[in-house]
Amino acid sequence: MDITNNITHFKPCGGNYDKPLEIIYYLLGTCNYNCDYCAWRDLKYKENSFEIQKQILDNLFKIRKKSNLFLFGGEPTLCTYFKELIEYIFKNKPKSMTVELQTHGELNPIIIEQIKKYNINVSVSIHYNNIKSITKVLTIITFYIGSILCLKKKI
Repeated sequence: MDITNNITHFKPCGGNYDKPLEIIYYLLGTCNYNCDYCAWRDLKYKENSFEIQKQILDNLFKIRKKSNLFLFGGEPTLCTYFKELIEYIFKNKPKSMTVELQTHGELNPIIIEQIKKYNINVSVSIHYNNIKSITKVLTIITFYIGSILCLKKKI
């Protein structure tokens, strides 16, 4: 069943269409944080199969306009087949498409290696929901700085 058969048809309705198309792709509807203010906090979606994700991506890859694919999700790196999905994206995406990962920053070494290997742009969001969370935020910042230093050493 093709669940995305009309995704590549766009009709301009005014404005500047010379800029890259920005595609926000929600891989996963969950996060391992529990921030009081977050919209993802109480949403627990069933993870789509890898086959469905590939089908969606294949339709996105048909878009031949310069584009930026933003991987969101709650926390997209929690996707059980995240490594395989990244490999699939970079094997099949058009050259005109860039990829950016939106994450809370707790990246394991395998994900750090993929960021380096595929030169993925990374946006880190830092979360806290009360004064008790500041320690966790500082720990994440320290971890993120460590991850950056680790990437720089390997490049």
